[in-house]
Amino acid sequence: MPNPFLNLDEMRAKLDALGIPHDGWTKTPGGETRSPLLEKQKESVRRLKALLEEQIGKDKQQISDLHAAVQRLKHGGGV
Repeated sequence: MPNPFLNLDEMRAKLDALGIPHDGWTKTPGGETRSPLLEKQKESVRRLKALLEEQIGKDKQQISDLHAAVQRLKHGGGV
């Protein structure tokens, strides 16, 4: 059964044949990489935040309305 692994010289020969440098560090363009999955998750979190903030505003208004209704009831007023 042949050995599926290449020795160092065989690996270098294959890299040379492909035009891939293997004798040190190479220059690559710098920059920021972005994961599409993480970008979608970030957008989902932003939308969720907006929905929660909207719901909090509605809940605060309802609490205020209910508090006013309780005060009216306490002081003999109608609902």
